[in-house]
Amino acid sequence: MHSFIKTAIIEKVKDPQSLNIILAVNMTPKRYNFCLEYLIDFNATQAAIRAKFSPHSARWIGYELKRKPFIEFYIKELIDRRIERVSNLPAGFCFRGKRRTF
Repeated sequence: MHSFIKTAIIEKVKDPQSLNIILAVNMTPKRYNFCLEYLIDFNATQAAIRAKFSPHSARWIGYELKRKPFIEFYIKELIDRRIERVSNLPAGFCFRGKRRTF
């Protein structure tokens, strides 16, 4: 699929209602797990294996899933949410080192 088509699809889904509809229609539990697992190490093959896809075809499945516009958009949304969550932490919390904080 051409990148301009991907961009057009992603731009159409900016509002939360449309995104929820697309996710409900196209997201299977394995695809949802793939998105969550992908955030661990940004490795599509390992994410596919951890999401319970076949290890023999995980490389191809990871590649194919990453190319799907709604998966790509959902992963970007998850990354944005994580950035927002982490940016709201106090600076001292991020740079405390190894000492115990409780």
